[in-house]
Amino acid sequence: MKSYIVEKFDTWICTSLPVLSIRLWWCRLWIRKNEFHASLFTDMQILLSLKDTTQKESYITDLHQRKHVALSKRKKDLLTGARLYFH
Repeated sequence: MKSYIVEKFDTWICTSLPVLSIRLWWCRLWIRKNEFHASLFTDMQILLSLKDTTQKESYITDLHQRKHVALSKRKKDLLTGARLYFH
């Protein structure tokens, strides 16, 4: 039950927290278990709030790298026979 609540809270922060700077910080805090987590989606509110083109490019590059790491972790788990939990 506790992990369910933590996961729902994590997803809420990554998708609905009105303070965009904290939302961005939280999404970058760690790479989640799979590449389909809400923290790895392109957040248009954050993207549009970034004024500078280099900030936008940095955001997209960072997002792509984190997705790639999450995918690599999932593939490694599949190859080693680890159990995956998708919610």
